[in-house]
Amino acid sequence: MRHFPAQYDLQPDDTLYFCHIPKTAGMTFRTILEDYFACEEICPATLSNQIADYTPEQLREYRLFRGHLGFVNIPGLLAGKNLIKVTVLREPVSRVISHYEYIRRTPDDPYYESVSQMTLEEFATGEGPGRVGKNVQVYHIARLLQYDIGSLEPEEALALAQKSLHLCAYAGILERFQESLFLLSYIFGWKPIVNSRRENVAKSKTPLSEIPPETLARIREAMSLDRALYDDGCEIFQQRFDEMQQDLVQRYGDRLALDAPPPGQVLEFATLQHLLEWHSQDRYQAQNPPPSEVSVYNFCQPLRGLGWQRRDCAQNRPNVAHRWTGPVTTSTLDLPIAPTPTDYRVELQVSQVWATEPEVLDSLKCLVNGHPSDLAIAYSSDTTRLYQAQIPADWLPPDRLFAELTLQVDRVAPINHKNPDPKDKRLVGVALSYVQLFPAAREAEFSLLRSLLRDALTTATIDFVRDRLKPQEQIAAPPQFRLPFSGQVEGYADFLQSPGRYHWLVLHKGMALPVEALLFQLARCGFRPVFANEVYVVFVRRRPELPALSYFTPDVRHLYVGRYLNRLRKGVASLKRS
Repeated sequence: MRHFPAQYDLQPDDTLYFCHIPKTAGMTFRTILEDYFACEEICPATLSNQIADYTPEQLREYRLFRGHLGFVNIPGLLAGKNLIKVTVLREPVSRVISHYEYIRRTPDDPYYESVSQMTLEEFATGEGPGRVGKNVQVYHIARLLQYDIGSLEPEEALALAQKSLHLCAYAGILERFQESLFLLSYIFGWKPIVNSRRENVAKSKTPLSEIPPETLARIREAMSLDRALYDDGCEIFQQRFDEMQQDLVQRYGDRLALDAPPPGQVLEFATLQHLLEWHSQDRYQAQNPPPSEVSVYNFCQPLRGLGWQRRDCAQNRPNVAHRWTGPVTTSTLDLPIAPTPTDYRVELQVSQVWATEPEVLDSLKCLVNGHPSDLAIAYSSDTTRLYQAQIPADWLPPDRLFAELTLQVDRVAPINHKNPDPKDKRLVGVALSYVQLFPAAREAEFSLLRSLLRDALTTATIDFVRDRLKPQEQIAAPPQFRLPFSGQVEGYADFLQSPGRYHWLVLHKGMALPVEALLFQLARCGFRPVFANEVYVVFVRRRPELPALSYFTPDVRHLYVGRYLNRLRKGVASLKRS
């Protein structure tokens, strides 16, 4: 009989502990758990020997422990804390074969030297930790209740593990991994988890059909304790899964004209996802204060979305993180919002630009509640790119709890394209660090463009224009100039349509722009360069009192000479190909 409630709202003083049993998809599962905690809430230690780097006081501040920590008495270290335990079990024979093959292909594993000399049968039947042999699942789960089990007989260890399993908040089953993730979502009220990650997965596995029957028989005999625990776990899982489906259909089934399925039958994937989505929204409303008219999200915060890779937190820099889209080409993010009846602006800050495939970055699209937005580059550098889009008021209906952002790229690429870690095999699109949604009228208060105004070259350019700008004059400039010159700044696209309306143009040399078209209109309408630095060139017309810069000034010249040379090189290359 299990002893944990069917649903549980994690409290601020709770600590979640993932008991990671080797080769049970633990690397993937632990990154999924990390999604639901802030960076600073996660203990950085993922190996037993790393725990010693932290004081007991530091350890008690964390709310999530995960990793290979089986040789540390985590319950003892956190005595008095409300420890919420979760784990994942795997069919024992498959688990021990996978563990054996993993060690033999991993030279830096501490057991590589000894295991590389063993047969599979010797590995599976040899003496292991404590007195439970190779029944490591029993060993890990039993130690959640009694850390030192060396004095127990094997059957006593099994009984202790079974008791411990019934006290766990959650025990997933690897062979039913997606269904396990749905149950996890239900228990804690999280957005239904649809897994797309595959962390630390072997490229090839030896099928059971290629293992001699006598070897399999010996392994099954050696794994008898783990098998009994696994069977118990499957029974608990099925009971909880059936109860979850019954509850979801009772609450929301009328929306889909559903009847409760019989025990053991699983609802269709899309149906179950819909039910869990409604359930998670109700749980969110019950656990959180009402949203405001502004939604500001950085990727140190818990994730509410799908189609993302694991989070990358900056070391020793709180509240700094990024997350890559991938391994699929569509990613979603739910932003809680109570919109006002006015137009909004969405901002996406893309980081790791230097490591992103240019074609992938250029293909980025953003939909808001299913509506394609006109995403425009507001700022670009070698490290960061800021996108903005105007969102009409009717795209954000007041009866929706979340605004769903859908980010799409044409393809994903290996992260190690420019990544120094050869072990990182992730397929990624673009990396995001901030996403914001706010009323367009409050741009000066919330826009990420504010941080760009601290740059010395931008400040110098703003000061030059501000000291000479007349009240009636209009400026065409990058979006960040809207903040200090409210009401007088419009974009380059507007300038190209009606250049005669403008007196100033501030050209950002690092932005992806139709520069040739801009330079043609500037010359046609009599604009002259009057200020330049490494980033900006300022043009003005009808202001003869402002001295013009020579077109041979270094910060102006490359706009013209550089583009002429590029066209010349392309022409020569084209002639050679023909």
